[in-house]
Amino acid sequence: MPRNYNNNLNFVLNNSILSDKDMEEYKQFMKKYDKKSDRYLIREIKKVQKQVSIENKKLHVKNLETLANMDGFVNDFTKRKIRYVNKLLDLNDASAESEVESQFFDGASLLLWFLLLVIIFRQNTHYY
Repeated sequence: MPRNYNNNLNFVLNNSILSDKDMEEYKQFMKKYDKKSDRYLIREIKKVQKQVSIENKKLHVKNLETLANMDGFVNDFTKRKIRYVNKLLDLNDASAESEVESQFFDGASLLLWFLLLVIIFRQNTHYY
């Protein structure tokens, strides 16, 4: 069954936020993950976050909290999903890379951010 995506996802990840290279990576992520189940995506989040520094995961949490506070942009259901994905991020993972990545949107950090947003903005999914 094809997934429906909320138009807000495209607004969040548009060219004003991501470079052309990052947008190309985003398109590749979409091809790979758009038809995957939430269960699969959650496993990927748990796996990928081990490659992301604690500092970058904290940035993801901070950005997700900011997103949750954007009245008119997110509804109560989306806010619940944001709280849910925040709980998936392990900020105490000793196996996470200790070196801070040079940029927030770099490699594994970008993939982690993308996966979090897919879980949040994908429509017609139920995992609560």
